[in-house]
Amino acid sequence: MKTLTFEIAIRASAEKIWQQLWGKESYPQWTKPFCEGTYIEGDIFPGAKVRFMASNGEGMYSQVDQYIENEYVAFRHLGVVIDFHNEPLDEETLKWSGAIESYRLTPRFGYTLLETSVDTTEEMIDHMHQNFPPALEELKRRCEA
Repeated sequence: MKTLTFEIAIRASAEKIWQQLWGKESYPQWTKPFCEGTYIEGDIFPGAKVRFMASNGEGMYSQVDQYIENEYVAFRHLGVVIDFHNEPLDEETLKWSGAIESYRLTPRFGYTLLETSVDTTEEMIDHMHQNFPPALEELKRRCEA
């Protein structure tokens, strides 16, 4: 697995960015480059189980590993969801199960730095490089509006 890092400077408070990142209405908007119609099932707090879903019933289930509101969250991705059901781990899923995806907000003078890190398989590197930058640009646009 390889860890990829993306960052963006946003002229908004950490609190506003956090709300845009994880709000039930705003999350589907900034994540469109990854998949149209995405949403989060569950609440984000330490130890919580959440699901990152697409409208077709596919997605992944994860656990919140670390959480500091308005500052940092790390998700440990555990497995896949098919037809709205968490699937047992199989050989393909075991290649990435346990991958960490994190978001850190650091206030700077006049802006907030968002740093995101994601563990990914070789097969998904291009997908991440193609979709994370436009997703973060959309997040920035929404936060600075």
